[in-house]
Amino acid sequence: MNTYLQVLAVVVNHSKLPLANRFCGKGDVHCYSLDEVRDLMTAAGFRVECLEARAHLRLHAVGRKKP
Repeated sequence: MNTYLQVLAVVVNHSKLPLANRFCGKGDVHCYSLDEVRDLMTAAGFRVECLEARAHLRLHAVGRKKP
């Protein structure tokens, strides 16, 4: 993740999402990085096959259940 996206993720995580959650009462309150998603998938018992960053804080993830 480049520096611009890291700064954008910090701003979104610490200002935009908590405000949206407070006023709307819905929504996720954290934007995850690729490393965090990989750790969450392995902790849930999935094998990460493909994990790639896409434009504007989107990602594509493919995971298979471990036998």
